Amino acid sequence: MAAAKWLKQMVPTFSISDYLVFIFIVFVSIAIGLFFGCRQKNDKTANDFMTGNRQLSALPLALSLMVSFQSSIMVLGMPAEAYVYGIMYFFSVVGFMICLLISSHVYAEFFHKMNFYSINEYIKHRYKSEVLKVFGVILSIAIYVWYMGIMLYGPAVALQAVAGFNMWYSISILAVSAILYTAIGGLRAVIWTDVFQSFVMYFCLLVAIIKGINEVGNLNDVWEISRETQRLDLDFRFDPFTRHTVFNLMFGYVLYAFGTVFNQSSFQRITVAKTPRTAAWVLMLAGPFYALTTGLAIFQGLLAFAYFKTKRCDPLEAGIISNPNQIMPYYMLMLFQNWRGMPGLFVAALFSACLSTMSSGLSSLSTITWIDIFQPMLKSPSDAKATFVCKAAVVIYGLMSLGVAVLVSNIGGTLTQIGDTLVSSFSGPLTGMILFGTLCPWANKKGALAGTLCAIVITLWVAFGSIFSSTLPPTPYLPPAPTDQCPITNISIHFTSHNFTTAEMVTNTTKYSIRGIQKLYSLSYTMNVPIAILIVFVVGTIVSLIFYKPHEVNQKYVVPVCEKVCCCLPSSARKKFRSRAISTIKDEENMELDSKLERT
Repeated sequence: MAAAKWLKQMVPTFSISDYLVFIFIVFVSIAIGLFFGCRQKNDKTANDFMTGNRQLSALPLALSLMVSFQSSIMVLGMPAEAYVYGIMYFFSVVGFMICLLISSHVYAEFFHKMNFYSINEYIKHRYKSEVLKVFGVILSIAIYVWYMGIMLYGPAVALQAVAGFNMWYSISILAVSAILYTAIGGLRAVIWTDVFQSFVMYFCLLVAIIKGINEVGNLNDVWEISRETQRLDLDFRFDPFTRHTVFNLMFGYVLYAFGTVFNQSSFQRITVAKTPRTAAWVLMLAGPFYALTTGLAIFQGLLAFAYFKTKRCDPLEAGIISNPNQIMPYYMLMLFQNWRGMPGLFVAALFSACLSTMSSGLSSLSTITWIDIFQPMLKSPSDAKATFVCKAAVVIYGLMSLGVAVLVSNIGGTLTQIGDTLVSSFSGPLTGMILFGTLCPWANKKGALAGTLCAIVITLWVAFGSIFSSTLPPTPYLPPAPTDQCPITNISIHFTSHNFTTAEMVTNTTKYSIRGIQKLYSLSYTMNVPIAILIVFVVGTIVSLIFYKPHEVNQKYVVPVCEKVCCCLPSSARKKFRSRAISTIKDEENMELDSKLERT
């Protein structure tokens, strides 16, 4: 009886106020979709549904892009990462911001002026290949559907953990909410709902930080506790086989972030901006927003550890919770157990992060479905038919993601890990294919296809090797907080467990011997995308040069690197390069004109 009483006290549950706050946040998100759906009901076109009529300004687009980057991984996984591994992960933000700065200068105007709806349209025109476009469409749909399913599952786990709310209800509420406001309001609703949800996330994070610091003592106490337990330690080694080093994170995430810039959600936000300058500002503003949000989430993890160290009861070490990703829900309930409504606001922030990712994915997939699949198949389709296909696609992909979430909730474990591996193994090569096309004038369709397929095969081989290898050492956690003030230890609350970003709990110090091919499998996950891109460039270049044809590539689909990046060169050198590119384009235009004259 004493144990049961203590357990009930240690794990507070949702109050009616919490449920009301949570329901209100979800209702507002749906209401924004209804507002934009009814506001232009009579003149709503497919173009407006997919692009917001290309009249959106930089600030809302940047906030929307930021929350599209974030998800329940940010709310759950990043604090958990800091709790057990320290602040090292924050250096990924440096790489991310470098990439966004480069992209704002090099790619914003480049993509905006093309006036494409889909990133796969660029692939088709750049490589003059329908096969590569279809390849990109299939992979994009698979990646988005699986990722959205995982995002649905994460908040559902958290809500079940903290409130005992049925996981299936949570998954259904999330899916239906995202489907409703995306299908009704289109891209405008997605953008402005993202803006609202970003404010919810920021408010919740800031209130929790202020309250947490007050509970611990002051900011200096948090810093000292983190320093004493090695959570502020940094590893500056150049070692691609160590999970996290400053170099791995900065270098790896510069290239990883290009995949984020090139995905359909980001591509939409670049191309729907009012002007090329606005598109550049979208990327420049998204960087600081992303850094702020990530920094707050990581500090939240340090603060949670300092809080439990002060209370001398580490819930993970004591077995009160069984997975690091349950830290934040449990911490928020303990921190605000006497503040009615705040736990509900935290879960609403968690749902907001998921809804933003979900709605962006649905909007992106609906555009891909119409532009890349149905529009080429239909002759002179009506605008009403295009709008119907877009809205139907939102519903279908939403239900598919719901199915993935249910599948993961019932099977989980290895299936989830394999699915995440497939997503990362496909996204890196796709990023390489687009980078190869934009930067290398000699790149052609045969080289791009060969390089991308080789990159997929090799990254899958390495990724699955690391999953199923029995000799790779797990990364141990940093020293835990004391548990001597926990009234009962070794009690595990049986929350449904899913691990987004952190490894299983490791307390042993067994020596592992890594030899031969196992060394390759021990590469840090931060090296996956750089390796995939390198393979695409090397193999793609070799094959492209073997099958090179002088006028096969239209130079207007290649970034003028010398003009954009090498601004330090003398103007005469840049002028010569520019003249050569213009001459090539004119030659191609003349060839096309001659071909048309011959046919007539």
